[in-house]
Amino acid sequence: MNIQQGLFDHAVIQRDANDVTDQVIVGTSSVDGELFAKITAKGKAVRGFALVSLGRASHGGFSVRLRGLPIGGPYQVELSIKPKGAKPPADTLVVRDILVGDVWIAAGQSNMQGCGRRTFAAKPMSAVRAFYMNDLWAVAQDPIHNMWECVDQVHIDFCGGARRAADADHGGGPAVAFAQEMHRRTGVPQGVLACAHGGTSMSQWDPSLRDQEGKSLYGATIRRVNKNGGRVRGMVWYQGESDAFDEGAANYTDRMKTLVAALRKDLGTPKLPVAIVQIGRVTEWGSAGSAWNSIQDQQGKLPSVIRNLATVASIDLGLCDSIHIDGPDMDRLGKRLAVVMGHLVGLPKAPAPLMVDKISVVANPESGNGDVVIEMKNVAGRLRSDGPPRGFAFDGRGGARIFRVDLEGNRIICRSSVQKVDLDGCMMHYGRGTDPVCTITDEADRGLLVFGPVMVSPARPVTDFANQAEVSELLKYEGAFADLQYPRDMTSLNLAKRTFEGDFLNRHVEFAGRADENIIAWYRLKLNCPEKMSLAMQLGYDGPVKAWMNGKEIYSDPKGTNPAIKDAKRVLIDAPAGKHELLFALDGNRGRAWGIFVRFERLNVSKSAIASGAFVVPEIVV
Repeated sequence: MNIQQGLFDHAVIQRDANDVTDQVIVGTSSVDGELFAKITAKGKAVRGFALVSLGRASHGGFSVRLRGLPIGGPYQVELSIKPKGAKPPADTLVVRDILVGDVWIAAGQSNMQGCGRRTFAAKPMSAVRAFYMNDLWAVAQDPIHNMWECVDQVHIDFCGGARRAADADHGGGPAVAFAQEMHRRTGVPQGVLACAHGGTSMSQWDPSLRDQEGKSLYGATIRRVNKNGGRVRGMVWYQGESDAFDEGAANYTDRMKTLVAALRKDLGTPKLPVAIVQIGRVTEWGSAGSAWNSIQDQQGKLPSVIRNLATVASIDLGLCDSIHIDGPDMDRLGKRLAVVMGHLVGLPKAPAPLMVDKISVVANPESGNGDVVIEMKNVAGRLRSDGPPRGFAFDGRGGARIFRVDLEGNRIICRSSVQKVDLDGCMMHYGRGTDPVCTITDEADRGLLVFGPVMVSPARPVTDFANQAEVSELLKYEGAFADLQYPRDMTSLNLAKRTFEGDFLNRHVEFAGRADENIIAWYRLKLNCPEKMSLAMQLGYDGPVKAWMNGKEIYSDPKGTNPAIKDAKRVLIDAPAGKHELLFALDGNRGRAWGIFVRFERLNVSKSAIASGAFVVPEIVV
């Protein structure tokens, strides 16, 4: 008797929903007859399996089902075939050390195959097994992807036509640690089917190649599942590095959707749980950083497009070379996969994945600058960091920079170098580039996923800040500033065009030199509206100020004082099509004034128009 499928020494058999076996066993036999099984544990017959008929062998083969064997083990299974009328069995086989529990596919490329230093590999546990690449089961111990003994031709072809030599120092991956942690969390035996191959791309995992069986990665994976009964509990996946270029990144999400859908269909499990690793760091990747970040961002978003899939972070983990996670952190990664898989399969007290809940921008009460507040959900305990929290960056729009990150419970507060309004339309990243420093986890050691670019505050249909104006010299005035009127003779102001640095119409040096006088500065600019517009004039200033439009007073603040804050005041304007004159008077505020911020926001613009850019704003001219 020879078994071809479903029952092998040291194997783990996948339990069904009732925590018992329903396993198809296929093999060949030298005789025809009824096939019996006697199953023992610790030398004693298992209840209900002292001698049970599984089916019949005929025409030199059999396909029978082993039903009802409970989770646990190890079991010894004695198979015998009794021809009709024969007393002693004519064909027998003993299969030893069988466990019943959960079986997982471990697939992807090199970081799943395992390249970490074996010095730190997880110590073996008898209840956790692996189906090695030589098609034999044994207690799981890295490296489980023993390419030098592989059965499937695809692994030989992808190594240049020869089996890869064994590496005595490396080979640690996350799958063993994952299975061991699942065992600790469930108390159920665990098995891993080793299916990964380093350096492979999504096109090489194409399910359309399934008919090539062991000559394709997907075909080899399905073959290995079918050899073990055709059923698994789920899949852990770590791949994406080989797709971090333009074409690969452009098609990554669609290819992942195709892969998962095909696997679920071929295994008859529509909701097969899949836990994936978001690719981490690489220190040598040339100019393809945008594609690398694109793969990471897509992997972080896959749970929103593929049901019953979750993603875990690796960006904060250490490397053993330029791209591979090292042994100690492979153990951490395996545990992260187990935590998220526990959530997917509904284990009690398994936390939901750590993810961004919302992002907002608030004005810092001390500096007035913009703080970006990232609120995380499903945080275990509190967010934490070894050393100063790091990993966030803006896209550099408007000179925005992050100078400090604070962690407060489930909130991450990024302190910026610019005012709140400067962050409108600004994009933020966590883990930008190929080799960022990212340090944040929660108390369950779950890292933040790389994300971005994401907009921290909605873009607004606004003009740039005015940096040119016609300005007067500093002029003395008498009386109350509140009584100041629009000049009867504009030529008396001797206005001259001036360009200012940055966003601020700044005359601080001039004001500071005449602190003991009532001094006023006049600014004039023009607004060109190509069509009728409803506008909000956004003002910031640090002294008493007045504004006129086309000679009519539209704003006055005789008590204006420091500091000048962008967009602090909002003045509504109805502007017909054409050019309009804006005139401002700024009091020196006893030498404390600096200047004026001014820009214009168009009102009543739809969100879709803002998103598409299908709108116009007025032009500030001088």
